[in-house]
Amino acid sequence: MHELWSLRKGTSLEDRPRYTGTTTFETFPFPWTPGEEPTENEDERVAGIAFWARELVKWRQAWLNPPRNGMKGENGGVDTVYEKILKKRTLTNLYNGLVYYRQTAVSGQLFNQTNFDKVTHTAVSRPDIMELNDIHAGLDTAVLSAYNWPSTLNDEQILERLLRLNQERA
Repeated sequence: MHELWSLRKGTSLEDRPRYTGTTTFETFPFPWTPGEEPTENEDERVAGIAFWARELVKWRQAWLNPPRNGMKGENGGVDTVYEKILKKRTLTNLYNGLVYYRQTAVSGQLFNQTNFDKVTHTAVSRPDIMELNDIHAGLDTAVLSAYNWPSTLNDEQILERLLRLNQERA
């Protein structure tokens, strides 16, 4: 939801979105009024968000830093294959893959592996992206629950509700 808000409310730099704290973060209406947020132990909705946020961080860290699985370079030196793998494993490549996956497979269009490999620089697999998408879906559902909104809202409905909440709080 914050991504939707920031893409709509944010500014741009050349041909890409630019995140600015004053136009996107400071204007974003979080589920609870600032200073009145319950803790994880006080509210199961907060616990749900915390669970999925931890899952996301854990998953991304494992993906960004895969185990060496015994790979060693010549004479025990740095393994160039492993280093090449790590260089491709960037959040940019990962999320380019997620965007492509959502624009195709999730929306019912044809998923093209060649195009997917192009946008991800062959850094990520489709099963990895599917798992990442599931984690984000869990987090999105938990956040919608925190607002007491149904998980069936489309992007425009979410933006309308966020704007209304922003105006109420202003």
